[in-house]
Order: sequence, then structure tokens, then C-alpha cells
Amino acid sequence: MPKYRHLTQEELKALEEDFIKYLIINGIDADEWSKVQAKEPANAAKITELFSDVVFEKILRNVTYLRHQTADSLHCFHYQESQAAMIGIKSHTGNLIFDQNIPTLLKQGKYELITGQKTYQLERSIEVFEMTVKGAEISDGSWYKELAKML
Repeated sequence: MPKYRHLTQEELKALEEDFIKYLIINGIDADEWSKVQAKEPANAAKITELFSDVVFEKILRNVTYLRHQTADSLHCFHYQESQAAMIGIKSHTGNLIFDQNIPTLLKQGKYELITGQKTYQLERSIEVFEMTVKGAEISDGSWYKELAKML
């Protein structure tokens, strides 16, 4: 069972060079890989699963910010070493539309600035992954930093 998820065939194809290097590092050349795929599909799946975990671990270890937007809210997360901090905006009027400057919308009471913190219950990388499964996207942190200035 993978720690995260199996890479799709499309993702594996895009990472083909890295996968070949991974196989070589693990003592599996092209001929051996062909044999494993043909004669031991469960073992081939396990090797691919382990490679998938390596890829996700590398990506998730480097994630610092996530962003999750719905029709009426925007949540920005900063994943630190031992906890995640959240700053968000919630609309009191329905849809979240940035047609004006945010401080003005906050003063008018149309939007509310919300904050929170969470200590990790699982490994940091798993918590980041779970948020992406729920729809959060990796971010450069610009929204988080902008909202942090308003606190």
C-alpha cells in the first residue's frame, strides 16, 4: 500500500528518466525490468509504488504554502516545521469576489479575516498530501503573506 498514491501512467511517463535512474540505483537494468513486469507483476507494482512514494516525498517536503478556495472563502496555509498556520477570508455576502481592495471589504463587514493553527497529528508530508487531496493547491505564498500583513 503506497504512503501517498500511485503515480498515474501519464505521470510515470513524464518521469521516465527519473524512474530509469531509480531502477538502476536499485540494481534493475532494462532487461531485468522487462522480466519483472512480465513474470512478477505484483513485484513490478511494488517497485512502482515505492518510486511513487519517493517522488511524492520529495515534492511534499518542499511545500511551504497551500491555498484552498471555495465559492465563499479562501484559506491560505503556511506549513512550518511542527505546525500549520492558516489565514483566510470568508465572505458574508455569498460569493468571494475581489472586485475591491481587501481591507476595504473587511471594513465594510462583507468579508471576515480568519486565522488558525494546527499541530501536526501525522507526518508533515502526509498532512500536506491530505490537504491536496481535499482540493488545496501548492502556492507561492503570496496570498498568505498579503493576508498576514492585515493581521
